[in-house]
Amino acid sequence: MLQQPTEQRLDLLITGGELIDGSGAPPRVADIGIRDDRIIFVGDSSKTKPAAVRVIDAHGLIVAPGFIDPHTHTFDDLSSPQRHGNIAYLMQGVTTVITGNDGTSPLPIGSALQKWDQQGIGTNAALLVGMCSVRRQVMGMSDAAPSPAQLEQMKQLVAQGMNEGAFGMSAGLFYAPCSFAATEEVIEQGARDRRNCRSVSLQRIGHEPGSGARAALGRSRRPRPDAQALR
Repeated sequence: MLQQPTEQRLDLLITGGELIDGSGAPPRVADIGIRDDRIIFVGDSSKTKPAAVRVIDAHGLIVAPGFIDPHTHTFDDLSSPQRHGNIAYLMQGVTTVITGNDGTSPLPIGSALQKWDQQGIGTNAALLVGMCSVRRQVMGMSDAAPSPAQLEQMKQLVAQGMNEGAFGMSAGLFYAPCSFAATEEVIEQGARDRRNCRSVSLQRIGHEPGSGARAALGRSRRPRPDAQALR
């Protein structure tokens, strides 16, 4: 249970909103006190009447934790001097986005993350290393199987991205050149780093419903213990 507000002034007090806290508990009317970017109080502030720098009257509104969108294409917006606030997502209650999906990402990852740090971004964000981008950098748009040296180079690029701050690796197996990769290549590209969380986009391929999902799952049927699916 969060502590009652003290005599110390709050930075923000949200009053009268219908709180949905994400725990599965029924919605309830509650006030929320925030200080130093931390929620320190949830309850009835009318009993102690804490002072606050800013008060938001949320009567008739829903108050909830920020939503997480695990599959976005927000990299260009987050990197833009004009759109880095990511307002379209914030206005829908999304406070964390994951981008670099469908196998496409900037390379190197470190330069992209450094730009975000320098100019600031409006939401929390995680960036994936794109398998298509890695393969394209090493082999262009060739549909050939990689040589051992080329596969090693791709694995090094994925590992470099992870070391520079990537959240994991994405693969859009419907899109070239990802679609040219055999099962072992998909597995091996991200096998070096156990922190690697994999995002595989499921697409409909051909005329049979669900065939795209089976194709993508077939490619990830033998993942390392670290591999996880975001989607």
